[in-house]
Amino acid sequence: MDDEQYWMQRLDEYLHHREHVEGKAKGTVEDDKAIVGQWITFALEQPTDPAARDTPLLDYWVTEVKDLVPGAQEGYRAHVRQWWRWNEEGSVVAETAADVDPASLVLSARLARMVTEFRRSTGYPHAGDEENLRARERFEAILRGLPTMLHSERQLLKEVWRRQSGADYGGPGQIVQLSSFVDRLNEAGWERLRGQISALCFSGEALADRLETAVGEVDGMGWTTATRLAAISDPQRVIPNYSLYNAGRWAGKLDNLQMLTDEGLLEDEHMARAEQVLRDHPRNRPSGRAVVESNDLLLEILRPHFTDGDSADTWGMRTFLYWLSERCLERQGSTRDADARGDGELDLPTLVTEFRAQSRYPGEDDHEHLMARERHESTLRSLKEMGFENRQSLKSVWAKSNQNYGWCGQQPSLDRAVNNSTEESWPRIRDSLAELCFGAGELEGRIDDAVSSVGGLGYLAATKLPAVCHPEDFVPV
Repeated sequence: MDDEQYWMQRLDEYLHHREHVEGKAKGTVEDDKAIVGQWITFALEQPTDPAARDTPLLDYWVTEVKDLVPGAQEGYRAHVRQWWRWNEEGSVVAETAADVDPASLVLSARLARMVTEFRRSTGYPHAGDEENLRARERFEAILRGLPTMLHSERQLLKEVWRRQSGADYGGPGQIVQLSSFVDRLNEAGWERLRGQISALCFSGEALADRLETAVGEVDGMGWTTATRLAAISDPQRVIPNYSLYNAGRWAGKLDNLQMLTDEGLLEDEHMARAEQVLRDHPRNRPSGRAVVESNDLLLEILRPHFTDGDSADTWGMRTFLYWLSERCLERQGSTRDADARGDGELDLPTLVTEFRAQSRYPGEDDHEHLMARERHESTLRSLKEMGFENRQSLKSVWAKSNQNYGWCGQQPSLDRAVNNSTEESWPRIRDSLAELCFGAGELEGRIDDAVSSVGGLGYLAATKLPAVCHPEDFVPV
């Protein structure tokens, strides 16, 4: 990238700021584009820094080079002085290729170019974005009202994560377990939950610790919901992307870092830090540190492109990352289509043959996974007769181990449900899980019923149990 390309990119950022932040009329922005663009070209020819305040050179340009009449001269001066002021105050510090490492400048400009393309192609921000920001304010008001919210009013809390047809500040998906937990609470339990959620949202403890505590202590509270509550209550800190891993258009934060790394959009320092975060937090090992470290690095990377100087537009960051994920998926799809049309087209049988040859499937580990499935099925088939004193053996079905027929992730809420069950409540849990695994109704309905009735049971674990019991009908994914 040469100097002219860099400064044209800077001009694009300036024009966006004038239109969307300062609210200038379209005609004014078009004049900015024409006049400042000409000034940048002239300044680079001298050569000099187009953002540096050089009044004598500006006077020479409008009088001698442009040969403008006095009234037009002043208009040109005003546009260029405004450009200078923006660079001096600016949301992003203007640096020329001589000021920074050239490779770093190219990467920074590439990311800025992608942000500009995102704004142009989507029209961000628009009315729908404003509605989502207003929804966040409504949800925050509910959370701030928790200390005085009565037990009889507790259904209001569910509005913060309930699926809605309109703006919802980024839907968190179905939160069945936590909603059921709120429904079942007595007054003492409600008072305890109010304090736990208030501590997550507004206490002075480190955010990673608050997230860990909430997920570890609140029945039905998963990482997605805990992150959403933190994002609602602290929009300047937490980007409202609530998942860590979620391949596809709605990529999670660790997937976002991997994408920015793969696309070559990070400067060397950010690249090294992103790679470290990805090493420290492998997939399927969520933690408060994973949420905070991925969030904070994304915030640092994107803040220069989504700020008015005083506040960060974390909703814009989230929307941009989803847009970029979709673009990457579309490009990958185009590449696959092109490959399929070429001479090296691969059909499914060929791919399966290559898979077996390269992986040597089935191997010893695969056989051990299948034997683990048989053990888990035996445990589940004994559910109906499993006494209260033997209930801990059930946890082996979803516990992490080297060979477990596919791990469904940590299940702290489900572990607590088993641990805290009583002789009176254990039969209900036992029978609900047995019905999920071996009932006669439609599987979809059995899964929904089990998730609703067994506190702490999520859809991942509720999917693994039938896969264990019916391997001929259910792919263990």
